[in-house]
Amino acid sequence: MAGNTATISLVRFRADWMTHMPMRALCERWTITRDQVIRLKHVWELPPRHDRKLRAKPVRQSDPTPSEIKAACLRLQLSWDDKTREDRRVQKTQHVTLKVLPIYGDEIHGEIPDAHSLADLESD
Repeated sequence: MAGNTATISLVRFRADWMTHMPMRALCERWTITRDQVIRLKHVWELPPRHDRKLRAKPVRQSDPTPSEIKAACLRLQLSWDDKTREDRRVQKTQHVTLKVLPIYGDEIHGEIPDAHSLADLESD
């Protein structure tokens, strides 16, 4: 519903206008419609407002090529110390200790003991 524009102070309205207050906030503050705000702009010859839809947008850069990505990764990796390099490895170095088992059986004939005799030897 349209409000009464006759009671609006030009000085106060101009001050709100110059703060680039959103159109909705202007309408609510002065209890008038959007069309009335636009009409007051023309009647009082107010300067144009900063419209976000019309602002200049930066030109978007093209996506880097695979070779550019690889070069950037290599430059970054050259700055790593040994600890950082180890932390960022995909496959981490695993420190393992192997238990040395004796070889049983007759090496000449290739006889290998069965599982029960191995268990007896390990329990000793």
